[in-house]
Amino acid sequence: MSFLVQVPPGRGYYFARSRDHHWAHPIMAEFLAGLSEQWGNSYPTHPFGLGDISFRSGGAPPTHESHTWGACVDIYVIHRAGNLNSIDNPKIDESLRTAYNPGLIDNDPYEPESTYDRYRTIMLATAIFSLRKPKNFVQFLSDDPEVRKVHAKIAPSKKGDHKDHFHIQVR
Repeated sequence: MSFLVQVPPGRGYYFARSRDHHWAHPIMAEFLAGLSEQWGNSYPTHPFGLGDISFRSGGAPPTHESHTWGACVDIYVIHRAGNLNSIDNPKIDESLRTAYNPGLIDNDPYEPESTYDRYRTIMLATAIFSLRKPKNFVQFLSDDPEVRKVHAKIAPSKKGDHKDHFHIQVR
């Protein structure tokens, strides 16, 4: 029997991946609940996407070998119109799109004309550090150099594949 808990729906986020990918260690689940509440109160029309965490068994979803035992999460960047999707995978639960303006963000999220909301994404990174002490993060990846200015603990990914989401691992 697994000690992981399924992350429930929250005010501040939507599920950007299948619900069977949202099993978390209780500490991660508590962190996400607090972040969802704080973010939902501050930016109710601009939720963040909750990506892969782990399977109920503690195993990692495809292409996410570090996402075991519910200690890692992918959190998607914010879109100017509150869109519910990501650069690399716009296929989210279609029923969630009705409350927001759907659409894809541009291929380069750092261009001024893109729909990437850098300001709110920076605010999201700031909110994450307001809820958890930096020493409690094993890893925090983002490829946006402006987001990395939020805290020295935020690092770029080795492959440059974290433009549309944060990868966070907690202790």
